[in-house]
Amino acid sequence: MIDLLRERGVEFDVINYMEVKLSRDTLETLIALVGDPTSCVRTDDPAFKESGLSAPLTAEQALEFLCEHPETMQRPIVTDGKRAIICRPAEKVLPWLDQAAQAK
Repeated sequence: MIDLLRERGVEFDVINYMEVKLSRDTLETLIALVGDPTSCVRTDDPAFKESGLSAPLTAEQALEFLCEHPETMQRPIVTDGKRAIICRPAEKVLPWLDQAAQAK
């Protein structure tokens, strides 16, 4: 992912959410920007399976779960503050970047 962004000359910040805990507000914003709360959570993770939750998730369910289990967040997430995309696989960022360039 980082190499793809560098190749395109994109300036970016990397936030290691396991070292720097994301605030509830930040998680809420990311979930809203991604647009699909369920896609923000690794639903195949044992913590999710043990939670009693099931997909699809509401934004509030995803938010509460990610606050309690940040390690289950899908990643990497790329955002420009107006949009966000889960880049798994990393190449998903390329059409997103192209779309952003065309919008300028």
